[in-house]
Amino acid sequence: MRRGVLIGLVVLTGCGLQTGVRDGGGGATAGGNSATAGGGATAGGGDTAGGGDTAGGGDTAGGGSTAGGGAIEADAGSGQYVYELAVIDDPADAGRVMSISGPKDNLFAAAQFGKVYRSTDGFNFSRVLSLPRNLLSVYVAPDGAVFISSDNALGVCRAPPCTTASSFTWSTPTGGANATFYELCGDGASNVYAVGLTTEFNEPGVVSRYEGSSWSAALPLGINNVRSCWLESSGVLWAAGTEQVTRWTGASGQAQGADLSGFPIPGSAQQWFDVFGIGGELQVVGWYETIMTRAATGSWSLTLNRSSQTLPLQFRAVAGLRKNEVFAAGTPPTMPGQRLWRWDGLEWQMQPNLPSLTEVRSAHAVPASDVLYFGGQVNPRENAAIVRMTRY
Repeated sequence: MRRGVLIGLVVLTGCGLQTGVRDGGGGATAGGNSATAGGGATAGGGDTAGGGDTAGGGDTAGGGSTAGGGAIEADAGSGQYVYELAVIDDPADAGRVMSISGPKDNLFAAAQFGKVYRSTDGFNFSRVLSLPRNLLSVYVAPDGAVFISSDNALGVCRAPPCTTASSFTWSTPTGGANATFYELCGDGASNVYAVGLTTEFNEPGVVSRYEGSSWSAALPLGINNVRSCWLESSGVLWAAGTEQVTRWTGASGQAQGADLSGFPIPGSAQQWFDVFGIGGELQVVGWYETIMTRAATGSWSLTLNRSSQTLPLQFRAVAGLRKNEVFAAGTPPTMPGQRLWRWDGLEWQMQPNLPSLTEVRSAHAVPASDVLYFGGQVNPRENAAIVRMTRY
């Protein structure tokens, strides 16, 4: 437990840069705005956001901040955020934190090399599972049920708190023997989706749905190399892959996305890694430090395109609490390093780096709170790491 630690503080305000010292400590998560649970849930309404010309500014990504805690305060226009490195029990050699899900008093984080962590206070994460498998995603349903993906296997625990290996039942959906299920998303324990790809890179994307008792047969999504999903409503799923995203309604997928004709590579080679929706908008992030946005009107545009940079980021994670406070994080191809961007409803703006993380792989907006989490790792030992980002 961290108690009474003095933490270096950086405050960004409209008047310039200020530095000082801040008394550390855990702290409970702040209450406030409601956000979607787990990998995704119903999008809100919202007015149409402004279009989105390419955001400018900024140079190549810098390295992560020094390890050992630390807080950064950043002005987010209508609110300020404090970044803190969370406490993780047994992070050594766990690999990247691939996924984070759950409410503020029941957060689960899945690390690449089989370790699963749980937090009930929003800051201290205890290892509850060490599984003999690589992990890709975790989804926590509102009733506390937990779902985990590991390559072609999907684990289900319907009896909370889901902190023992024996509480999970593992299975592979029909037709998914060679699949890799990269992400889980849902809005309840009887409506969970697993998305991924058929066999190897750039193969057709597939989806399987858990309806309360078993997983459905894996079905094609209509785009290739699917890596993430977000649930707009109980029957409308968005999934991101190469070149485009798809809108899945249970029987078929409708591929769509922004015009990539000006890209330095063929559009068919552009990988989109994460998708997040709020206020009627979708934000999709991927390679070449590029983000495409779907406005509430249904129109698509590239709202951030830094593909001409020498070392553009590989965006891996995006999440937000409000339609004008969405955050995207990524890592340059020559790790370590990371950079954070914020969508203000009109354009993307560069933010202070997340402390300590040398690679970012996941993001989670905690439901019914003003808290975001970013997961990744700290080199050189591939130690799991999580940064909590609190709005106040």
